[in-house]
Amino acid sequence: MTILIGHQPLFVGSAEWWSRLAAADVFVINDHVDYEPKSAQNRHRIDGVVWTVPVVHAGKPLPIRQTPIAVNDPLIRKLGRAVPMMWPKQPYRDDALRILLTALDGPHPTLGDVTLHMIRSVHAYLGLHSELVVGSLLNDRCTVPLQRGTILGQCLVANADQYWCGISGRDYLPLAEYRSAGVQVWEVGYEGEDGGVPVLDLIARHGRAAREKLGRTVPVERLA
Repeated sequence: MTILIGHQPLFVGSAEWWSRLAAADVFVINDHVDYEPKSAQNRHRIDGVVWTVPVVHAGKPLPIRQTPIAVNDPLIRKLGRAVPMMWPKQPYRDDALRILLTALDGPHPTLGDVTLHMIRSVHAYLGLHSELVVGSLLNDRCTVPLQRGTILGQCLVANADQYWCGISGRDYLPLAEYRSAGVQVWEVGYEGEDGGVPVLDLIARHGRAAREKLGRTVPVERLA
């Protein structure tokens, strides 16, 4: 059994988001989806403050992997001054700061680069075993044109026989196609007390033991 879960990359991500990553055998970072302004793709509440990574706004939405960071935006300098003052009383603040600063310092020219670096850093720090796969690269490996860029195509390329999705999956997934392809689809739920807490806050408080604070993503109902 190989479980695939996919999600657009987020700047930091909450414990619930990270519990999904931890539950997957293959976690697809869908960097090919379009950037959404004022979303968790480049902003998140950390240590009680909303942090935003400034980007260059194009005339039309670009994929996350192509959305440039606004390196000359004054907000970048503000972030650089404020970050060292975060989590002043937390025992593992240096670990959280190291992860955050390396993501911000770069050089990471696009939002996709920043979020991918953050995800890989937290993944390694917590010792998670999910295989991280970049969605745009996985899509390129799909040899069936009609399936290229689809979740089903990703499952087939990754040899995944289960796809775990959120509650809205039943509304947008072509479930009959998954049945025909032999890929089970499961709706998942979350079990945990800290689902909305940013993962960096958990790391500042608990260090590597933050892994045990993520909660659990569990299958609830089989859809296909």
